[in-house]
Amino acid sequence: MTLPGVIVLGVAVIRLLWRLKHPEPAPEAGLPPWQIASARVVHWLLYLLLLVIPILGWINASWRGLPVMMFGLELPKLIATRAPGWVWTGDVHSLLANYVMLTL
Repeated sequence: MTLPGVIVLGVAVIRLLWRLKHPEPAPEAGLPPWQIASARVVHWLLYLLLLVIPILGWINASWRGLPVMMFGLELPKLIATRAPGWVWTGDVHSLLANYVMLTL
């Protein structure tokens, strides 16, 4: 995982904590309920992706034996190098980052 992935994960966590402490603004008058509901669903799906994609990248970097660096410090590996059963993380990371994120 590169520095941008670590930064995205950090900013997403900070933003999520902010969002949990501060309520959302009231929707504009006249919006249909389905639009309000779909906006909330998409909003929380974006939060989910902003957390899951960097974590999958970190797991995949750990699986491949690559260092995860942040400002010159190496972060701990989340799983052992070439641990069985984790080869899929790179494919899912790419799929989510390249296609699912774009559709939202």
